[in-house]
Amino acid sequence: MVKKITEEATSEDKNTADLIKSLGGAQRIYKHLLSKNKNISIESIYKWKKNGIPYRYRSAIKELSASNNITLEENTFLD
Repeated sequence: MVKKITEEATSEDKNTADLIKSLGGAQRIYKHLLSKNKNISIESIYKWKKNGIPYRYRSAIKELSASNNITLEENTFLD
């Protein structure tokens, strides 16, 4: 069975990947989340590019974005 990929899904993946890159990459996000006492593995952050950012980390990502003067688009956290 072949899995069909829609343009919308690939667009969301690209937006998430671009956001991770603009925040300094997975390592920087990982260090920020650890400083906020969030229990996460670096491998989980790498999976965000495909799966999206989980709700429980979104406030920390918004905070990191604000501290880096990065404006998040309204559709950043589409489901």
